[in-house]
Amino acid sequence: MNKNKIAIIGTGTGGLLSINHFCTWLDSSWEVTSIYDPNIDIIGVGESTTPRVPYNLFLAADFSFAHDADKIDATIKHYVKYSNWRNHDITSLIDTSVYGIHFNNFKLRDFLFDRLRTKWGNKFQIKTGKVEELYNLNEKVLVNVGGEQLLYDYVVDCRGYPENYDEYVVSDYLPLNHCLVHVIDEPGDWEFTHHKATKNGWMFGIPLKTRQSWGYLYNDTISSKEECIEDISEIFGVDKNSLSLKEFKFKPYYAKKILDGRILKNGNRFLFFEPIEALSTYYYDEANKFFYDYIKGEYTEQQINETFNIYCKFLETFICYIYHGGSIYDTKFWRFAKEKCLSRLYSDEYFESIVDHFRANADNLNNASPVKPFNSWQWKKFDEQFGYNYFVP
Repeated sequence: MNKNKIAIIGTGTGGLLSINHFCTWLDSSWEVTSIYDPNIDIIGVGESTTPRVPYNLFLAADFSFAHDADKIDATIKHYVKYSNWRNHDITSLIDTSVYGIHFNNFKLRDFLFDRLRTKWGNKFQIKTGKVEELYNLNEKVLVNVGGEQLLYDYVVDCRGYPENYDEYVVSDYLPLNHCLVHVIDEPGDWEFTHHKATKNGWMFGIPLKTRQSWGYLYNDTISSKEECIEDISEIFGVDKNSLSLKEFKFKPYYAKKILDGRILKNGNRFLFFEPIEALSTYYYDEANKFFYDYIKGEYTEQQINETFNIYCKFLETFICYIYHGGSIYDTKFWRFAKEKCLSRLYSDEYFESIVDHFRANADNLNNASPVKPFNSWQWKKFDEQFGYNYFVP
């Protein structure tokens, strides 16, 4: 019997989560193929996740934190801690019935591929090579891998950052565009993702079992790289000439159309804003859920594209909501960020609808409908701790 075939291109975090999702939920009539170019490096700075990720790993690969954490350098994540955004620490708690993880990107693919081969047998296939062409046919998708023409019923495109932004919405409001990553070769001994405001932006801290990754995020039209290196040197008490920093430039963007015919964009091909709250992994998982339902005939292409346009606007709204009150630093970056994000919120129908929703349900938020990317009690805690008080009737 001929198998139905789906291919996932790329093995960054978005690609691996997509492989897991479709191995788990598509039945035995399907073949799930990972296509990747071994010559393309992943970013690999260490990653923080929402609870969706350990659940995804559990379903697809029988991942157990108790038994498998060492295999992917993983540590537990119970919350996100905001330091220096206010004169007190702010905690974004995860529901106690679930947990997130931090993991080493470089180790995840090998761990998963071994487990997926064992658990799913021939349902899981691997193809290596560079994808040179990808386009819809009438009833198939053609994928050219190193000159070989391959046909699939559906494809998830997780090839990373787009070559250009013609088919993307680039945010005019989110204030960051540059990251310097500082790695400390000592275990991280804390159980949260750190979001530490700095003079020029903020810094994420990710604890792994064997090392720590710190990413200094800033806007290079406001702060120079040299200024930021000086700040990193001061924060960590390290001579700036001894620092060995990874450097990334980025734009905040999302796809105008996440779905085109039989091809879904996911991972950084779909969305990249910034790593606040590690929300990208949540949206990657949502995209895979909707694509599965689309394959089953439950949604149209238009419905999915409209839904994810709204989701991305909500995410942009949330990030602006966090920023618009500034931090303890009265610097050029923070004045810029506050002005940008305030202008977004005050002209934003989505934010107005969120405020109205929570004010109307203030007496019983536990029964209020969630507003992505968080449920009602999480929004309330943000509102209280940041001192915004928008949701008080």
